[in-house]
Amino acid sequence: MNSDQRLSYLHLMNKAAESEDRQSYFYYLKLAEEALQRQDPDVLWKPAG
Repeated sequence: MNSDQRLSYLHLMNKAAESEDRQSYFYYLKLAEEALQRQDPDVLWKPAG
């Protein structure tokens, strides 16, 4: 997964937010986070404990 794929998901998130489509917004957020996680497993914040 490359950064272009993640940017595509972020663009779709923005479109969903503009149309107030909460379900799609969170779906694309999840996909963007998964793409980022595959690219660099240590990049996402995780709570301690």
